[in-house]
Amino acid sequence: MNLTDLKTPALHYFSSPAMCCANELVQAESSRYDLERLGCYRTTTIEDADVLVILGALTESIAQELVVLYHKMPKPQRVIVAGTCGCGGGLFPFLGQQTFVDPKSLFPIDLYVPGCPPRPEAMIRAFVDLKSKVSS
Repeated sequence: MNLTDLKTPALHYFSSPAMCCANELVQAESSRYDLERLGCYRTTTIEDADVLVILGALTESIAQELVVLYHKMPKPQRVIVAGTCGCGGGLFPFLGQQTFVDPKSLFPIDLYVPGCPPRPEAMIRAFVDLKSKVSS
């Protein structure tokens, strides 16, 4: 990563508030890591978002709502999936999480952030990678 990568237009993201992954995203926004200094800002309306961040497991009811939100986003739509639950069904998918919906069956995924929960550094790296992907 160099300075010219950071001079790309800002990314505005909307996140699904769920599970412990949301705590790590909030930590990445805090003054210690400061995601905003990299040009990534949280938005409260999906109509203003460039990126949809899916945190944690997707149940069938949440998945239906996220599909509606995804179609309300302006084009081009980008999606980041964070956490072991969102990426692959959780640490223990065989213990009864039958309601899990694979996010790649709903819409195209740009980046996966593994970890349970993913570290704030990993969340920041995902946004930096997405910014470099957008600028190229």
